[in-house]
Amino acid sequence: MGVHKPEEIEEFGKHDLKVISDMLADKPFFFGDEPTTLDVVSFAILSQLHFISKDVNLPLRDFMATSCPNLVGHVSRMKERCFPDWDEICTKLDLNAHLPKPEPEAKEGKEGETEKKTEQEGAEAEKIEKELEKDKSDEKTEKVEENKEKEEAK
Repeated sequence: MGVHKPEEIEEFGKHDLKVISDMLADKPFFFGDEPTTLDVVSFAILSQLHFISKDVNLPLRDFMATSCPNLVGHVSRMKERCFPDWDEICTKLDLNAHLPKPEPEAKEGKEGETEKKTEQEGAEAEKIEKELEKDKSDEKTEKVEENKEKEEAK
C-alpha cells in the first residue's frame, strides 16, 4: 500500500480488465453458455464499476465501456439472468440495514395502534434477551460442572 502512484494503480486496473476481457472473449459466460462461480464473482466486481453514477469520475469504468465492451455485455447478461428485479431492489432495498432508524412518526387516528405495536415489539425483544441470558447462564453452569469433574478425576 502506498508504494504505487495513482496512475500506476489505474494502469494495473486497466490491465486486469483487459485480461478478464480476453478470457471472456466472445462467449456469453466464462466457461460457455451457462454462468459459473467465476461469472458471479466477476459480476460482483464489474457491476460496481459499470453501475456507478456517471457523475463520478472513474477512469476504469470508462475504460471498460470503451475497451472491454464484452465485459459490459457480461454484466448486462448476469444482471438480467440473476436479478430480474434489479430496479426494484435498487430503489426499495434497505442498503444500510445495520444503521439504527429513527422512530416512525405516528399517523393520525392510529396512535393507539402504533403504541400497542411498539409495546409488543419491546416485550418480544425483552423475552429474547431473557432467553439469551438463560442460555449463557446454563453454559456457565455446564463449564463449572465440567471443571469440578476434572478436578475430582485428578
